[in-house]
Amino acid sequence: MPDHDRLGPYRIIRKLGEGGMGAVFHGIEDGSERPAAIKLLPLSLARQEGFRLRFEIEIETLRKLEHPNIIRLFGFGEEAGQLFYAMEFVEGSSLQDELDRGRRFSWRETAELGLQLCQALRHAHLRGIIHRDIKPANVMLTRDGTAKLADFGIARLYGVSGMTLDGGTIGTANYMAPEQVDGGTVTDRSDLYALGGTFYALLAGQPPFVAKSLMQLFQMQKNQEPAPVTALAPKTPKELEIVIAAMLRKEPAQRIANAMMLAKSLQGVIDAVTLREQQGVENPATAKPMPSSASRQSSGAASSSPASEPITMDKLLAGHAADQPTMASQRKDVEPGANEDITLASAPDMTSASPPGDLDDITLATDTPDTPQELHVAAPPSPSASARAVFITAEEAAEQDRLRQEEEERSRPRIIGTGTIIFVAMLFVVTLAAWWWLKPLSADQLFARIDLLQQMGEDAPLEQAYAMVMSFEERHPDDARMSQIKVFKDDLQLRDLERKLRQTAGSRLANDKSLSPVERICLEALAEMKVSPEAALLKFEAMLTLFNDPGITLDKREERLLEVARRQVEKLREQVKLYGSDHLLKLRLLLARAKQFRESNPARTRQACDALILLYADKPWAQDVVAQAKALRAEVGDATPTTQP
Repeated sequence: MPDHDRLGPYRIIRKLGEGGMGAVFHGIEDGSERPAAIKLLPLSLARQEGFRLRFEIEIETLRKLEHPNIIRLFGFGEEAGQLFYAMEFVEGSSLQDELDRGRRFSWRETAELGLQLCQALRHAHLRGIIHRDIKPANVMLTRDGTAKLADFGIARLYGVSGMTLDGGTIGTANYMAPEQVDGGTVTDRSDLYALGGTFYALLAGQPPFVAKSLMQLFQMQKNQEPAPVTALAPKTPKELEIVIAAMLRKEPAQRIANAMMLAKSLQGVIDAVTLREQQGVENPATAKPMPSSASRQSSGAASSSPASEPITMDKLLAGHAADQPTMASQRKDVEPGANEDITLASAPDMTSASPPGDLDDITLATDTPDTPQELHVAAPPSPSASARAVFITAEEAAEQDRLRQEEEERSRPRIIGTGTIIFVAMLFVVTLAAWWWLKPLSADQLFARIDLLQQMGEDAPLEQAYAMVMSFEERHPDDARMSQIKVFKDDLQLRDLERKLRQTAGSRLANDKSLSPVERICLEALAEMKVSPEAALLKFEAMLTLFNDPGITLDKREERLLEVARRQVEKLREQVKLYGSDHLLKLRLLLARAKQFRESNPARTRQACDALILLYADKPWAQDVVAQAKALRAEVGDATPTTQP
């Protein structure tokens, strides 16, 4: 419990849980008696420079999310110097809790949960909000089966991309998209990748990639393809396997384009499998392959249909449904020529950005018209005009129908519909709003926006901030605040250089043989940041000690790289300090626990000491605990073998 029994307008009832990023309490709001889940952030976070402003901006943004499948944020506040925010209280358990209890979800449960989560993501993505940390632990399941997405945008708020600073929370990293692992641009397709990993875990009981170390996991996410989900969950329909594989593609542009298209695909899977089950047709994922045409002919079996080919992801995504065998060809109760052609409809092009209305569903469609298509044939001329027979082709009849419809359209009175009037009015309003928004800003207005972006620090959108700075320089070159603008511009240029270096560090270290010593050390340190911030900090500090010498001549690029190193040292020192302060208490508790077994179970004490020394010997902030563990290990000594009489 907190030191007080209240947080803002909420009465604290009980603690629900606690983690590295704060404690969660069950509270009741005064007056409305509305229950809430209240997250109290560690005091160390509130003391971070710029965190308070980022906290307020991010929480205000997330309050705009109002959807039945998103846990709603009620508000935020501060109590005794600690920040907190209140969320909708959900009675239920997370999907991770269900998995930990041994539950495995059926394909239909997974698809139906996916439909709910797609609606939640579409609601957020249309408002420019990306979750960044989708995983089973962040999906709550209410008692009536409603899925609710939790912790929207919290990974961005903490500024750690969903991981603890030394990569310790491997459970979250298991669901991160490759571009998120590389520190690249996170988009709504990054959320779809993480959702695909969540589907995979619900069906298979584990995420797509499982590794013993964070580095190995990152390499697998970037370079390996996951095993098909049917390898671990054989009852999964082939159609759902295809959709999940498309969500887990390495390149964002090759994944399903957006949440709406994913929802259409999942509904198509449900419809397809339901129809197949009604027809008694076997799941393609588990069905035995049909013999080829040649083998059937050699065995004397007559065949009037081509050999069946398996449904593949590439064919489905490319819309090659015409290459697939029809379901009717596999049914013995359908007579040849019957007016029933049940076939796999074309899949949508999941990499296109065409409007949703132009897409086909991934579904089984039935083409059973109620009546034959009517062919309009013009009446033949009278016998007096000609004794010849008259034949009108279908093309000619269609052309006559078109001409007749055009004539009818011309004869109708021209009335401007209500829809047209509304459209014109909306167009006028949008044009007026665009003019108002895009009109040139005054120097004070532009500087105020730049100042706000500068206060956001690393969270300020780089392209938008740079565009505003350039606009200020161009339109107000004589302004007295130009010196502040130039400082911010230089900071933005350094951020841009850091981003480009991080994105190319791996490939340049492997392929560029012309790197100078300064460039190579800087790239190595940036690459090391993903695995061990402590090791990266030591490398940057050594780089500054070695090359920050007035007697050494450096070119302009090398001087800029030293500026990058100075910026990283400042940030990494704060990160390492924050991480150490949050984890030292736990390590001391583990060491105290090991001391309790010194007499009764020395082997257990030895194992605990060895583990602490192995895991934290290279962490500067943990040296005191490591030294105590070494002393305790020496005190216990090695096991003495017993001598048999």
